[in-house]
This record gives sequence, C-alpha cells and structure tokens, in this order.
Amino acid sequence: MANGTAASRAKARGAAGRSAARTVNFHGLKLEAPKKLDGSLVFKLARLDAAGEDGPWEEIIDLLRTLLGDEQLAKLEAKIESSDLDFVKAAKELFALAGKLVDAGGSSTGK
Repeated sequence: MANGTAASRAKARGAAGRSAARTVNFHGLKLEAPKKLDGSLVFKLARLDAAGEDGPWEEIIDLLRTLLGDEQLAKLEAKIESSDLDFVKAAKELFALAGKLVDAGGSSTGK
C-alpha cells in the first residue's frame, strides 16, 4: 500500500462498498470479511502504509488475524503451505489480501 492508499480506499468505498460482497477468494479459499471494521485498524493500516510491501511481517499477520479471526487465518496458512507460492509471491498476495478484506468488510460502517 502506498502512502495515502488506505485513506483513499476508505473514501472510495462509499455507497459502492456498502453493496460489495463480504467474501474474498484467495486461491479457491473463500474468506469472510468482517461485518464491521474495528477502529484500531486505522493504526494497523497506518503502520503497514508506512512500511510498504516489505513491511513488518508481524503487523501484516496481526492485521489478517484481526480481519479473519484465528480459524480463517489457520485455513489461509494451510492454503499457502499447500500451494506452489514462493516467499515473495506469498508475501505480496497476503499484503493485497489484507487490502481486499478491508475493502470488502465493514459495509455497515457508520451505521
């Protein structure tokens, strides 16, 4: 995520985000985005935004855990372990997945 991307994405979601599906597909694994986005995500996204795609891995995994919960995160980990993704590709895809989950989740934000 480039600087300003998280804020731009949140602003762009608007009405379109409210009607978007809350399911995100990751290599055939369907993941449910949260129904409501916790305000603490602002800080997690800011730290990731500042670090870029080579950012702190703990932050990326923590963000995914917040968005998916432990059960879905374990399924995601198993999916990656059973895939042919190399380290670099997996890292980039996890970073992108976090953005997709934020985009898909919280369509009731503000209500």
